[in-house]
Amino acid sequence: FCTKSFNRPPTMRLETVLIWFIFGFCSLVWDTEGAPIPPITKFTRGFKQRVEYIKAVIHKSNLDKGTPPNSKTRAYSKSMSPYKNDDAGHLIAARLGGTGRETYNIVPQNLAQNRGAWRTQVEAPIYDSVAKGNVVTYEVWPVYKGKKATRPSSLRYRARTSKGKLVVSGTMNNPVPSRMFSYDSIDDGNQDVANYEVPVEENFEEEQINGQNSNEEMLPYWFDEVNVNE
Repeated sequence: FCTKSFNRPPTMRLETVLIWFIFGFCSLVWDTEGAPIPPITKFTRGFKQRVEYIKAVIHKSNLDKGTPPNSKTRAYSKSMSPYKNDDAGHLIAARLGGTGRETYNIVPQNLAQNRGAWRTQVEAPIYDSVAKGNVVTYEVWPVYKGKKATRPSSLRYRARTSKGKLVVSGTMNNPVPSRMFSYDSIDDGNQDVANYEVPVEENFEEEQINGQNSNEEMLPYWFDEVNVNE
């Protein structure tokens, strides 16, 4: 009985090997990054692999479970920005469960903004809402000034609870590093950075993007909503 069960016809073994080879090859060609790591559920890429959209569905169990950038994602961020002092910024924050090990969740971001206004004005309200027991769907659209730009000029964002209540929504500029601001001695715990304010635009001005030369046609229509915190 055992002998018969293991001595399968050669053609069957060959077909099995061929199927697995085709499956593996297709996966390598068409899905090199694999499925997004939860809570991230979707992302889209553009020119030179720039990130143009990302979505996460965040549960309480995801909080504080993310990862920091690694050498791969830091190198990717540097390659996408002409400014050496930019951060490798998470779109879905590590404290919201976002990975720092995959480039689909990373953009070059102004250091002061990433560790200041973006953290306090966007990420904190989402964190607080999820901590209260809400499931929050969080989306970010990096905005680029041209079809070949790889550093976003601003970040559009929206977060809603599963019941449809708006948590935050708006657009935040991603300014170029200021010569008046010293980055050399800054670390994650610097309070001066945490208190640094970057303007949040609740009504996005269309003229800030160069129309057909941008990715604006891919962006949603609802950015005239005001920011609302739970």
